[in-house]
Parts: sequence; C-alpha cells; structure tokens
Amino acid sequence: MSSIESEYLMSMENTEQYKGKWIAILDTEIIAEGQNLSEVYKEAIEKSKGRTPLFEHIPEKQDEQTLIL
Repeated sequence: MSSIESEYLMSMENTEQYKGKWIAILDTEIIAEGQNLSEVYKEAIEKSKGRTPLFEHIPEKQDEQTLIL
C-alpha cells in the first residue's frame, strides 16, 4: 500500500454512507464495503489483482477509528 490510499482516506469529506462499515481503498477508489471485514477483504483481494488495498473501519461516532494496513 502506498500513501495514495492514506491521502485519499484523509481527504474524504463525506463518510456518512460508510458509518459502521469496513471499506477497502485502492489508489483513489473504494473497491469494497460492508459490515463484515472478511467479506470486504475477500471482495477487495479479488478486485485488487495482487496489489494491497487499505482497509478502514468507519466508526459510527467520530471519535473512534480502526485502521488496518
């Protein structure tokens, strides 16, 4: 994973639709989303073609955050 995904994540202004979900980011695109990390991981790995996406949980509340590199 490069800093492109991290920069894209930090620049996201509206994450309302992803609250409580896991997202997978590759370059500047969200390639998978869902409630279950294992399902998001599986979908993202299929779409990423050997590259490593960034996985992020968007918290329900603004003060929580989980980042998986």
